[in-house]
Amino acid sequence: MEIEVIRELEQLAPLQAAWNRAVESSGFDSIFLSYEWFYAWARNFAPAGSLCVVIAREADAIRGIMPLLRERRRIGPWTQSVLRSMSNAHTCKYSPVLPKEGGSDVLEAMLGHLSRHGGWDLMELTHLPASSDSIPFIKRACGKVAFGMRDEIQMESPYVEIAGTWEDYLGARNGKVRKNWDYFERRMQKEGSVDLIEIAGGAGAEQAVIEAFEIEESSWKGAAGSAINRTSAAASFYLDLARAMGARDNFRLYFLSLNGARIAFDYCLPYRETFNVLKTGYNPAYAKNSPGRVLRKSVLRGLFHKGSHRTYDLLGARDAWKEEWTQTAQPLLRVRLYNRTPVAMARYAAGTFVDRSRETLRRHPALHAAAKRVWVGMKGLVHRPVPKPGAVGSRSQPESRSSPEDGQ
Repeated sequence: MEIEVIRELEQLAPLQAAWNRAVESSGFDSIFLSYEWFYAWARNFAPAGSLCVVIAREADAIRGIMPLLRERRRIGPWTQSVLRSMSNAHTCKYSPVLPKEGGSDVLEAMLGHLSRHGGWDLMELTHLPASSDSIPFIKRACGKVAFGMRDEIQMESPYVEIAGTWEDYLGARNGKVRKNWDYFERRMQKEGSVDLIEIAGGAGAEQAVIEAFEIEESSWKGAAGSAINRTSAAASFYLDLARAMGARDNFRLYFLSLNGARIAFDYCLPYRETFNVLKTGYNPAYAKNSPGRVLRKSVLRGLFHKGSHRTYDLLGARDAWKEEWTQTAQPLLRVRLYNRTPVAMARYAAGTFVDRSRETLRRHPALHAAAKRVWVGMKGLVHRPVPKPGAVGSRSQPESRSSPEDGQ
């Protein structure tokens, strides 16, 4: 097996077709593992000189892909050489691309090559679906190449199963939720002409995405500072993604229009049997009519009627507003591999000690309560604010922020 490490973005371009073929034949065929996704991500988010994309080839075919970034990270007293997944807050799901058969052998070869050429102490992979075939492959390869492995649930990502009829789905919803959906839909229709606009790429798609950014900027996200600024790396990423996914018919941008004005949007990436909802937003001037709900109900109802998808994936964390659409969620894992280096083994041993200590304390409630009081007291001493000269009164508390029902 031949292993290659790509460190420059322009070296990825010749791999597009072979990369996507490897994804299609892998144990986790997802739009979020496609060449187009990672190329757009690396172009906009990867720090200069950090790219580390590992390719495993056999008989001129790509057998495995690990899109990684290399960085130096200080953790406590240790400075570690870290390889981390090519992922961030805009990532929905991640996994190494591995074949269904022999995936652990391919992964072992890639990890071994990285250890022999440049080295690594810690490998951190985030947003891994717990049901992915890559998880058992990682565990088996870790036993041969790495010193230890730790994993934890990073978040639970909600999705709707598109099974049966639309009426079946509605019947399974809470009665109050159904009444709310109907109420806001009727209220919106009383305001005037309500239309669902679908944009699938091509001419006008880029301007439509910019218009979606403007809607998001006007919403609660703008006030909270979490909206996409049109000049930011995130804006460039979503524009690149729309162009690339539109070219392969995996892009949909939906607008809800009221009397000709676009007031809500859903930015989506449909792929095979999964309909992925990446971003959603609405104009707060129309909040009383809950345009996000009206838009989402219209799109989801259409998917049930068409029968072209089996999953409507809301992605991200299990936010409160998503729970009225579904109670089903998929765990996403954070996995850390510790290499056979002194700093990595020390870090693994320290983490194991802390975990076992916590478990012991949980089994002894009185001891756990006492340890918690000591810990809180120590944090208070360490983080006690230093008053400014002339300052009077107590420190103000940061405002709490809750997500609205229509936003994401």
